[in-house]
Amino acid sequence: MKLARVLVVDDDRDHADAIAEVLQIDGHEVTPVYTGHDALAQVAATPFDIVLLDYKLPDMDGLEAMARMRAARPGVRILVMTGFRIEHLLGSSSATPRRVRVARNPNGPEEVLAALNDAGREGVVLVAGGAHELPEQMAQRLEREGRRVARLRPTDDVPGTGLPDDVDVLVVDAGGTVLDGLARYTELTRNREGLPVVFLVGGGQVAGADPLRSTAVTGCLFKPVDLGELCALVRRSSRG
Repeated sequence: MKLARVLVVDDDRDHADAIAEVLQIDGHEVTPVYTGHDALAQVAATPFDIVLLDYKLPDMDGLEAMARMRAARPGVRILVMTGFRIEHLLGSSSATPRRVRVARNPNGPEEVLAALNDAGREGVVLVAGGAHELPEQMAQRLEREGRRVARLRPTDDVPGTGLPDDVDVLVVDAGGTVLDGLARYTELTRNREGLPVVFLVGGGQVAGADPLRSTAVTGCLFKPVDLGELCALVRRSSRG
């Protein structure tokens, strides 16, 4: 069996080297680097099966690094390593906590209605769709429930003034994991700190007490990294 070609990116050299050593013992081909710029050079030169990316790097943040890696190598699989909850990465703070939910069919409408109830308002649900049918199906269901729904297609630009004030809940079709929808989310919420958001995800089951701690749902490996889980994830990314 061909094992995975892995890039480990972390400015904590001890952490990067320790993860690289564990994966090498497991039989994988591993390259550790310690800056975002070195990671971009490696991704441009080598078709890695998976990139393990620390979200907080000294020379660029994780969102910028992810976007530039995917531009250089479309389809590259990236897992973010972080010590923060996903809400923190989405821009929350203790003063204005971001209310984040995840949903999959058939529970999407219920999650959006719960988010509206949490917000305590009856405003518009903005559905930012993607290439899947779920966002439109959910929008139609919400309209049957009597909710006001606005739609934003993938090709639609966000107005320069940002989202209208009457939008009370944002629904983002992430396609895969929460991090897959992060760029669209950031664009849409630049003027609406604290706006509740529901991500429609395609990876893994939204189950358990806290799906926002799930790697399959979020695309994150939460520190301290479970080495057994890490090895299993990397084996699933193997080339044959």
